[in-house]
Amino acid sequence: MRTRGRAALCWALLCLCCAGGLAAPRRLYCERADVAWRAYRAPAAFEARVQSLASDAATVQVRRVLHRQGHWPREDAVIRLKLPTDPLDCSSRFEVPLKNRRNYIVFAERRGHSAVALGPPLKRTGKLIKRIRAVYKQGYSECSVFY
Repeated sequence: MRTRGRAALCWALLCLCCAGGLAAPRRLYCERADVAWRAYRAPAAFEARVQSLASDAATVQVRRVLHRQGHWPREDAVIRLKLPTDPLDCSSRFEVPLKNRRNYIVFAERRGHSAVALGPPLKRTGKLIKRIRAVYKQGYSECSVFY
């Protein structure tokens, strides 16, 4: 009887310990993976087509401006975009390696005559465009209090 009780206890402990290890680990919140956060923070957001690539930069042509600060960027402008060198601790499912002649969504800020991307450019999808446009609609960040 004692051995059965001891075996059952060991089996129960083993199941409890291993069940936690089999579950998918929870990922912490990552600002870079949140498209809405990047859109809200960025001074400019635009759809761009890659013309040429380097290891740390890309030359892109602005196709459509989603959000701008002042008069920058203009549509059809060619911009030298410096890419971030941050390690990929967390990444969005839209982040993909850049390829020539493909369209991407870029969140950037202007530094001198060039632009610096706030995170890697994202693959353009219809769903992504809708999420970004929702951020730029009036009333997105307002707190509504009802009395």
